[in-house]
Amino acid sequence: MMSEAGIDRVVEELRRLNGELHELSRKMNNVVREGRVTEVFEDGTATVEAQGFETKRLPWVTRAGNVKDWDPPTAGERVVLLSPSGDPGRALILPGGFSEEFPQNHSNASEARRTVGSTVITATGDSYVVETEKLTLKAKEILVEADEITIKGNVAIEGESLTHNSKNIGDDHEHKDVTPGAANTGPPA
Repeated sequence: MMSEAGIDRVVEELRRLNGELHELSRKMNNVVREGRVTEVFEDGTATVEAQGFETKRLPWVTRAGNVKDWDPPTAGERVVLLSPSGDPGRALILPGGFSEEFPQNHSNASEARRTVGSTVITATGDSYVVETEKLTLKAKEILVEADEITIKGNVAIEGESLTHNSKNIGDDHEHKDVTPGAANTGPPA
């Protein structure tokens, strides 16, 4: 038969195990939580309301090494909090999918589409389409290689020179075989 002290030790051990079980259950409930972004900050963090719990500022999942992405969530956006330790104060914010407030922007399963404001970028199996009000490319040099190039619309060219097959065709080019009068000139010099 067990002594009273032995029974007290068993009861105390059961209380300790019950407390650990409660803590493990709480952590398991916090490993993955669905929520909505409440505020986004310029330092790459956001706060989330998840099932009645408001988080502190947490980072959203992104590339942050030599290749960096800036792709912030939006206030009200559905997200998933991932907290491997079960501590929501150390969670990461992952995208949570479409919702009534933020519906899908495309339905073709064989294409990728990204929408930012009124700009839409669609990638298909053989093309990349950018629809936007203004597109600016900045580089020291741009090389376009294609079998055929078509430009629709007015074209304005600004710069100090314009060449075609290494010949100056800019506003200061000269022609060979110039005949005064109504005759056509020769090709550019």
